[in-house]
Amino acid sequence: MRVGLVCAHTSSYRHADGPPVGTQQHIARVAAELAGRGHDVRLYERRDDPGLPETAARG
Repeated sequence: MRVGLVCAHTSSYRHADGPPVGTQQHIARVAAELAGRGHDVRLYERRDDPGLPETAARG
Protein backbone atom coordinates (compact mmCIF):
# COMPACT_ATOMS: atom_id res chain seq x y z
CA MET A 1 0.00 0.00 0.00
CA ARG A 2 1.15 3.57 -0.64
CA VAL A 3 0.88 5.70 2.50
CA GLY A 4 1.22 9.48 2.75
CA LEU A 5 1.73 10.96 6.22
CA VAL A 6 1.07 14.69 6.46
CA CYS A 7 2.76 16.48 9.34
CA ALA A 8 1.96 20.17 8.96
CA HIS A 9 2.97 21.28 12.45
CA THR A 10 6.55 20.05 12.64
CA SER A 11 9.58 19.63 10.44
CA SER A 12 12.44 17.19 10.90
CA TYR A 13 14.82 19.99 9.90
CA ARG A 14 13.50 22.40 12.51
CA HIS A 15 15.32 20.84 15.47
CA ALA A 16 18.28 19.37 13.59
CA ASP A 17 20.76 20.70 16.17
CA GLY A 18 18.83 19.38 19.17
CA PRO A 19 17.15 16.18 20.26
CA PRO A 20 14.09 15.00 18.32
CA VAL A 21 10.81 16.22 19.77
CA GLY A 22 7.92 13.89 20.62
CA THR A 23 5.97 14.46 17.41
CA GLN A 24 9.02 13.72 15.26
CA GLN A 25 9.74 10.54 17.18
CA HIS A 26 6.14 9.35 16.89
CA ILE A 27 5.91 10.03 13.15
CA ALA A 28 9.29 8.35 12.59
CA ARG A 29 8.14 5.23 14.48
CA VAL A 30 4.85 5.06 12.56
CA ALA A 31 6.62 5.50 9.21
CA ALA A 32 9.28 2.92 10.08
CA GLU A 33 6.69 0.38 11.22
CA LEU A 34 4.64 0.80 8.05
CA ALA A 35 7.73 0.63 5.83
CA GLY A 36 8.91 -2.44 7.73
CA ARG A 37 5.63 -4.12 6.79
CA GLY A 38 6.35 -3.47 3.12
CA HIS A 39 4.38 -0.27 2.54
CA ASP A 40 5.66 2.64 0.43
CA VAL A 41 5.64 5.53 2.94
CA ARG A 42 5.98 9.22 2.08
CA LEU A 43 6.14 11.93 4.72
CA TYR A 44 4.96 15.41 3.81
CA GLU A 45 6.03 18.14 6.20
CA ARG A 46 6.45 21.86 6.08
CA ARG A 47 9.72 23.51 5.15
CA ASP A 48 10.31 26.60 7.28
CA ASP A 49 13.46 27.74 5.49
CA PRO A 50 13.44 28.06 1.67
CA GLY A 51 17.17 27.32 1.74
CA LEU A 52 16.50 23.74 2.86
CA PRO A 53 16.15 20.98 0.27
CA GLU A 54 12.66 20.31 -1.09
CA THR A 55 13.02 16.55 -0.75
CA ALA A 56 15.02 14.20 1.42
CA ALA A 57 15.38 10.44 1.27
CA ARG A 58 15.65 8.49 4.50
CA GLY A 59 16.23 4.84 4.90
